[in-house]
Amino acid sequence: ENTSQNSSGGGLYISGNQSIGTVRVTNCTVADNDSFTSSGGLRVVQKSGDTWQAEVRNSILWNNRVNGDTTAATAQFGKSPSNARVKFRYSDVQRISPDSITCFSANPLLTGGYRLRSNSPCINRGDSTAVGLLATEPDLDGDPRFVNGGVDLGCFEENSCPDEPVTITTTQSGGFVNLLNDSKIEGRNMVLSNTKVIYSARNTVELKPGFEAKNGAVFKAEIGGCPFVRKSNLPK
Repeated sequence: ENTSQNSSGGGLYISGNQSIGTVRVTNCTVADNDSFTSSGGLRVVQKSGDTWQAEVRNSILWNNRVNGDTTAATAQFGKSPSNARVKFRYSDVQRISPDSITCFSANPLLTGGYRLRSNSPCINRGDSTAVGLLATEPDLDGDPRFVNGGVDLGCFEENSCPDEPVTITTTQSGGFVNLLNDSKIEGRNMVLSNTKVIYSARNTVELKPGFEAKNGAVFKAEIGGCPFVRKSNLPK
């Protein structure tokens, strides 16, 4: 909820002098910012001859404004010059940028504390292989980032913990999956090679006919459940 009164980039301003490299913005929420000139959310500025690039991944840009207008062309994102090197990947961007790949534009359904509601379209839509995102990386609350099948967009993981038994039949491949349940997990699925999977339930983890962990996969079953702070106790 920032306002840039004399310049652009109300939420985030990226510039630099180096000629090569990548500036990465990963699992960030840029929302409800304003600018009096342009780029209410994000502004990327490159100088002549610069070859560095900016990459936005697993992030949310929503409800940013230019002079109070969310429909302005650069309300969410602007760059200078027009051919500045910027990539969007696996992100929810209002009035999506033409530079975007694997992104979408849908109301992220944020709470007043900028956390995801349980029906947010941003849940499990992130890239779990993003550079710099580790299996042990927590979200901004300090809670696990890799929860219930994937990585969410934005700075907070929506990790409300199911308390009804769940049966897994979907093949799991690539990256890291940490599935938590406050009751029971039943596995009838396949885990492919180069995939790490943890099933953690408070009462029971059962592997049924149909479950298979391929050579090169890492699978762990444990009695644990949900150790993190429930979002119902945090600001809405």
